[in-house]
Amino acid sequence: MMGSVEKAVLRAGYCKGKCVGEALKIQSGGRCLLVRWDENSNGKWEGAESADSDLYGYRWRDDSLETQRGVDSCEGGGWEHLNDPASAIVEDFRAERQASQVRLFITVSARAFPSLRLSLERWLPTVNL
Repeated sequence: MMGSVEKAVLRAGYCKGKCVGEALKIQSGGRCLLVRWDENSNGKWEGAESADSDLYGYRWRDDSLETQRGVDSCEGGGWEHLNDPASAIVEDFRAERQASQVRLFITVSARAFPSLRLSLERWLPTVNL
């Protein structure tokens, strides 16, 4: 789960041409991360309306970490769980940007053993921003 978000942050901003727009946005007090990169290396960032959209979102909502392709906002439906809500509870997720780094933090527990928690913190370079 955390690996997927880490990869997205590392890819954010990649462009094989002259892309226009913001490559990384943190919203909702750090509870939502929106990133974009030139996935097909065509030299431009495809918008939210495109089937080949280069926009990706990650948000913490209802004890889950969710993702969706083709979003330029943290609102709305259609988001998919990265965790299985029946077995894992995402208790916290936060992203923050500090200079040329992004800090990701997540806390997860198992539904069967709620007192056992795993917290991870990662500092990632924003190599393409």
